[in-house]
Amino acid sequence: MKKSRNFLNIDIIAISTFFTLLFVALCVCMVVFLANDASTVINNPYNRRSENLKKKVLRGIIYSEDDDILAFSENGEDGSEIRAYPYGREFAHVVGFDVNGALGLESSYNYNLLSPGVGFFKNISNEINGVKSPGKNIRTTLDVPLQEACYKALNNISGGVIVMDPSTGSVKALVSAPDFDPASVAENWDSIISDDNNGVLFNRVTQGAILPAEIQAGDITMDFEIFTDEKAFSVQDETDGDGLSTLYQMAQYVCAAANGGKLMKTILVSEILDADNNVLSKTKYSEAETLLTADECAQLLEFMQNNVTSGNCGMVKSDSYDVFAIKGECVADDPEADYEYEHSYFMCIAQKDDEKIVVCVMIENKQESNTEAIEAAKEILDYYFRQGIYD
Repeated sequence: MKKSRNFLNIDIIAISTFFTLLFVALCVCMVVFLANDASTVINNPYNRRSENLKKKVLRGIIYSEDDDILAFSENGEDGSEIRAYPYGREFAHVVGFDVNGALGLESSYNYNLLSPGVGFFKNISNEINGVKSPGKNIRTTLDVPLQEACYKALNNISGGVIVMDPSTGSVKALVSAPDFDPASVAENWDSIISDDNNGVLFNRVTQGAILPAEIQAGDITMDFEIFTDEKAFSVQDETDGDGLSTLYQMAQYVCAAANGGKLMKTILVSEILDADNNVLSKTKYSEAETLLTADECAQLLEFMQNNVTSGNCGMVKSDSYDVFAIKGECVADDPEADYEYEHSYFMCIAQKDDEKIVVCVMIENKQESNTEAIEAAKEILDYYFRQGIYD
C-alpha cells in the first residue's frame, strides 16, 4: 500500500512538472512574441484587431523632424474618424495612408499609432466612458522644406528622389512620382488600382528594382546588393535577383562612401511619443556594416569628384559646396511589351564645411536630353545649401 502511494506521488509530481514547464514555455513564447512579432502581426492589413483598435483609439499623429504635422485624425460631423494629410501629395508615398491595406509609415508604424498614448488607468476610464484614447505619436526624420524642394524639383516626372544624412542614416526627404492624394484614396480606390500605366502607389525609391545592381566606378565595383532589412519602409527592399537594384539601395551605398565606408542603419522614425508628446522611445544611431575600406573610399570619391570637375557631371558643379557624383543609364526589358525602358540615375555626395548630404535621383523613361535627374539634384542641392536648411 505504501509502495502504491509512492508511485502515485511520483505521477503527481511528474504531471505537475510537465504542466509547469508547459506554462513557462507559453510565457516565454508570449514574451518573445510581444517583443519581436506583435507589431508585425498587427501591422498586417488582414489582421482584424486593427479594426477593433480603431474603435477604441484615435490614431496618433505623424510629425516631421521639426514637429510639422504630416498626418492626424479628427472626428467628422457624423462622429466618424477622418484622417487628414496637411501636405497631401508631397508626402504621399513616404507617409502613406491607413485605408485599403495601408501604405508607407501609416502601415509600418500602424501598431504604434493605434496603441493608446495615455496611461493604463486613463485608457480603462476612457473605455468605460466610451471615449477614444489618443494613440501614440511618431516623430520622423523628414524635413518639410527639403521634401517640398524635392517634390518641386522632380516636377511630377515619373521617378524618385531620396535625400539622406550619411553620418546618421536619417532619411531627410523621399519623393516618388506619379503621386496621389492620400486623403481621397478610399473614394478613388478603383481608379487608382486600375491605372496600370502610371502605377501611382508604386514607390519608385524603395520598390523600383529597375536600376543596375552594380556599376564600375574606376577601379571600384559599386555593389548595391547590400544591407536593406529596415523597419524604415513597409516594403522590404531587395534586388530582384536579375541584376537590378532600387534607388534606395544606391543611396545606401553612396552614404557608406560618404561616411568612411560605414553604412548606418536607415532611420525614418526617430522617436515614439505619448499623446502629450513625451518621448517613450528613441531610435539609436547604429552601424549596419562596413562596405568600403578607407582606401576604397578615397578612390571612389576621387572618381566621383573627377566626374564633376572634368566629366559628365559638370552641370552640378558649384562654388558654394563640393560635389562628388555619378550619373548613368539602365536599360530594362518589359516582358509584357515589345520595347525597352531606358532609365537615368544620378547619385551624389555634397559637402560644405562639416555638413554632408547624399542625394539620389532616378528618372523613368529618360528624355532625349538625359539631364532631368542631374537638373533635379542641382536644384535640391542649391536649395539645401543656399536657402537656410544648412544654416
